[in-house]
Amino acid sequence: MYFLSFVDFAELEPSDLIQRMARHVGVYFMDKGASVLDHVNHNATIAPDTKDTKAALGTHALVTSTQVHQTRALFPKGPELELNGNPILYRGPCTVVSPKSRTVFSAVWAEDTSYSWNPHRDLTKEAPLAGSTCSFVSLAQTKTFVSRDPSESASSWGAHDDDDNGADEKKKKNNNNNNSEKTSTEGEMINARTVVLGAADMITDRLLDSPVSDDGTRKAGNRQLTRALLEWLFHQRGELRLTSFTHTIVARADESGATSMTEVGMTNPEQYRIKDHVDLSVELEANVGGGMWAPYESDRFQISFVMLDPYVRSIVSHAGAGHYNMSFQVPDSYGVFKYVLDHYDPGFTHIYYQHVVGVRPYRHHEFPRFIGQAYPYYATAFVLIATFFLVTFSVLYS
Repeated sequence: MYFLSFVDFAELEPSDLIQRMARHVGVYFMDKGASVLDHVNHNATIAPDTKDTKAALGTHALVTSTQVHQTRALFPKGPELELNGNPILYRGPCTVVSPKSRTVFSAVWAEDTSYSWNPHRDLTKEAPLAGSTCSFVSLAQTKTFVSRDPSESASSWGAHDDDDNGADEKKKKNNNNNNSEKTSTEGEMINARTVVLGAADMITDRLLDSPVSDDGTRKAGNRQLTRALLEWLFHQRGELRLTSFTHTIVARADESGATSMTEVGMTNPEQYRIKDHVDLSVELEANVGGGMWAPYESDRFQISFVMLDPYVRSIVSHAGAGHYNMSFQVPDSYGVFKYVLDHYDPGFTHIYYQHVVGVRPYRHHEFPRFIGQAYPYYATAFVLIATFFLVTFSVLYS
């Protein structure tokens, strides 16, 4: 985990080392030697009394922004409530984040009236960066899956063996598990987090509680933002955990129309039969800070039923209080299937879970006694028998 800030009080352009570090996490200083200006949304209550290049640009270089990402990972109650509607003060260069990236996103960006100004650039030949393309705070989170044996307790995940005997026992246990059949695959995501600030001015004492109105009644939201960034960086908020995963066979009908009650109503069975009707239930919780966990709500939660390729893939409906339910029919293909839960929500930890279940065909006694499509062949057999007796009778007694 890192907390990186990019600022050079002598010059606006960061060093090559800092730029390389930023590029490694997907943040780019595209407009070198420039500073953000805004002639509409700025704070004139702080006089630029510091002797640096940013202060020399005037009060229009101390811009305000209310453009904050709506992710509940950073602000569980919403940025409007946690920031009390106060804007963010910023003074520094502009950074750029790829909008297509799945590992980094902008948490605070410039207003539409802001632009990146460079005194050494000819604006008639090159348009400056402006608006939402200019990022003030960027959040990056990598995704690395470490598989775990589901028989291990959650407290043992990530634990290290202190002696050789413990390591040998763990190695033997892993070898035995590899030789046995596993019905589920669990693991933990190593979500390394990085916070990239365009300038360190926004977390200085001067700006944390700076007034943004002439009467001093309204203050900047930098302090609340800084607290949220620190808690997010050190995994004190924005964590997701899977608390329950159950699946139940709710109905099974034979081709003949009769209902077989075998295995119906079982929770977490090891196998299904083709064309079974299954209910799936999942529960998720999110860390909202202060060691508190609350139900996680999302309308983009998706689960797949896979055998090489997804046979069933559906958005799971949220039933409230972090409960997600899905009903589906097992496909008419037998083999080894697995549930795949692969959920990514910007700012939250990546959830990846697999659960293996078999799908079998009909047993011999589960097929219908008579097949409707074969009735013509049944009639042909009886007609042939009757014809044989008629011909035999006519030959013998004619």
